[in-house]
Amino acid sequence: MPIETFSRREFLRQGGLLSGLGLISSSESRGRVRQWHQPQVDAAGHPMYCVNVANTGYNPDETGPDAPISREWRYRTEGEVASSPAVIGDTVYVGSYDGNVYALSATDGTERWRVQTDAGVVSSPAVVGGTVYVGSGTVGSQGGAVFALDAGDGTVQWDTQTSEFVTSPPAVVGGTVYVGGGDRSVYALSAADGTERWRFQTRPMSGVTTSPAVVNGTVYVGSFDTNVYALSATDGTEQWRFRAESGIASSPAVVDGTVYVGDNSLDAGIVYAVSAADGTERWRV
Repeated sequence: MPIETFSRREFLRQGGLLSGLGLISSSESRGRVRQWHQPQVDAAGHPMYCVNVANTGYNPDETGPDAPISREWRYRTEGEVASSPAVIGDTVYVGSYDGNVYALSATDGTERWRVQTDAGVVSSPAVVGGTVYVGSGTVGSQGGAVFALDAGDGTVQWDTQTSEFVTSPPAVVGGTVYVGGGDRSVYALSAADGTERWRFQTRPMSGVTTSPAVVNGTVYVGSFDTNVYALSATDGTEQWRFRAESGIASSPAVVDGTVYVGDNSLDAGIVYAVSAADGTERWRV
């Protein structure tokens, strides 16, 4: 199904909007060889969807509740909420179809601030170094943008406009924001001021809604053009691509040298395990 024909609810149903993202530390100096390593997860918070930049969704320092689960509070926005919250300290950051990014008290849900963007916010925020990075725009909206907001008061530090929606959750690594766009692009933006460092374009008619995984200097990202791409984090050079049977709405998870990802077939989706080094298929289910 071409991406233009997706209704909002169909797009949500297929899982293209809730994607993982994360953070890896590296040298912020451009033009030098960067040293990449996996970060330590802050046990006191959940700074991004899927916990870390490899999109593993695993925090070894967290445990599940051992008491019956009940609602502690509820905050009602003015639109649907498909954005996955980020939680840092005692603050919850989340977007809504009403076009706002919200900062709420994690204790009682009290609103601390809200920022109105150009369009609905489906992208899940990443909170790194006191800044909230988030995309705006929904399928069918006019244009989109990536925003950097002060985590304390919501002040807009910068916003970079794109030609189509940005539902991909950003990954912030070594001073660079990696994010996909509905204009079939993968962007690398300066985390400091939002200027474009590089852009990689997938095949026509193929938005990028997945969250990039960034591991060992490589950006792994899926596209509705049915490919998973491995790109140089430094300059966006394509290292390899893997062709799936259908479009990719699943955000890749990278563990121990293997990229795990699912395709978007409506009949019988496939889960793939692919070599992170060269994109060769190891197995599929």
